[in-house]
Amino acid sequence: MFGYPCIFINGHLTAGLFQDRVMLRLSEEDRAKFLTERGHRIFEPMSGRTMKEYVEASGDLLTARRRLSAWLERSVSYVQSLKPKTKKPARKPGGST
Repeated sequence: MFGYPCIFINGHLTAGLFQDRVMLRLSEEDRAKFLTERGHRIFEPMSGRTMKEYVEASGDLLTARRRLSAWLERSVSYVQSLKPKTKKPARKPGGST
């Protein structure tokens, strides 16, 4: 995703690298808690294009392995609780929509 390594679980983007940051998908409750820490924010891969269920870890958290690992575990737990994505049927070449 975005040309960087990412983790997918049951078809859902869970976490990944983006430039010099780590993005995590968190539950609403965990997201609110995460965002109270200085320097953390909602993930925005392009200006004005936020991904509301994702946050980005940067700064101190990137060097705090235990803390980052704990947030990654929360991300994985949350995504595992979601219903698996189903694949959309392939489109026929040249077909109309």
